[in-house]
Amino acid sequence: PIPATPHQFIVSKKGNGSAILTRALRACVDQGRIPASVLERTIVPFYLRTVPDVEQAVEHANQALLRKQPAGTGAAPPRLELVNVRSDLTRTGNEAEGPVGTSNLFWSIIAGSVRAAGLLPHQEQHVKQEVDRIFAQDFGASGIVEGHFISATVKRVQ
Repeated sequence: PIPATPHQFIVSKKGNGSAILTRALRACVDQGRIPASVLERTIVPFYLRTVPDVEQAVEHANQALLRKQPAGTGAAPPRLELVNVRSDLTRTGNEAEGPVGTSNLFWSIIAGSVRAAGLLPHQEQHVKQEVDRIFAQDFGASGIVEGHFISATVKRVQ
């Protein structure tokens, strides 16, 4: 079964439904280490998809192609055919680096978004420490994070 959130980088199984970054930022706000405005303005553009998302996107694209077809041409409109779509379990991290390595990877992905929301250099260490703490707590000594990778093949047919 594919989880509602396909990657634990976003919401871990132990996170009670809250995103890892949100938990870290909220803890730092509660501790008075960063202003609430950083939490409120942080947007991380993760675009995680599920198999039904891909199927729905192809259907929407076909509807758009149909609407664009000029009337009276007599030709069948082009359409997209979903040849294959699958979701594969991935495991990120390695036991040699443990949760620190996985936390560092996570931080390298999201740090720019938090900085863009107004996180100052002297505040960054507090958020990173909280992210490290959450990774250690949620993923244990191995630091292995499970997720799902979507692959799809779509072809255009006339």
